[in-house]
Amino acid sequence: MKKGITTALIGLIIVAIGVIVIGNAFTWWDINLFFEGWWALAAMIGFLIAIINDGPRFYNIIGFLIFGFLLAHYQLPGFENVKIWLIIVGVTVLLIGGKIILGVIAPKKYTPKNSTETVVSDSGSDYESCTFSSFKKSYAGRTFSGGKFSCAFGDYIIDLCGATIAEGAVLKADCSFGSIKIFVDSGTRVVLKKGTCFGSVDFQGTESDSADLTIEADSSFGSIKIIQK
Repeated sequence: MKKGITTALIGLIIVAIGVIVIGNAFTWWDINLFFEGWWALAAMIGFLIAIINDGPRFYNIIGFLIFGFLLAHYQLPGFENVKIWLIIVGVTVLLIGGKIILGVIAPKKYTPKNSTETVVSDSGSDYESCTFSSFKKSYAGRTFSGGKFSCAFGDYIIDLCGATIAEGAVLKADCSFGSIKIFVDSGTRVVLKKGTCFGSVDFQGTESDSADLTIEADSSFGSIKIIQK
């Protein structure tokens, strides 16, 4: 709960900064609290707190770098004539590409909570990825103990309807320039932890304070949908 309040406060600070910057752009007001580009530093601090609280994740690292470049644009000599938005787009694309390559070359193994054994699916691996293709994974009639699924430039369906959810199960979904759909039974209690960077995470169901299943969803330039049916 405390962590959620901290995250909400960070969000409110970033929203307030956005309102101030948009108002300055339209000349509705001229708010310059400390120095030129102060808002970029404030946003960097917000993303740094998110990194400390949630650990380094793609969306908070990207946010930190974006506002870092913007601060440099205002404060460092030589950056004032640089096309800063092109640099931001270029660095973001490079990071996404590197993330995709690492996911294929060196996939991370996922170990469920309260267990020292690695969960292995029917495919022989607890880590599965979908790149430039479409794929569907169904756990109907089987036990789902957790796993990590990634999708880049493709479509991925993870169907947990009819599955037995093991205690402490965590599903990690990572989507870049693609879409992931996760189907769960209506009676499954879901706790959702999400992070987005120019993407979306949509939960079509009812979140719960206590979990049968925890879903950690990260979306960058893509979409993740969790659907209870």
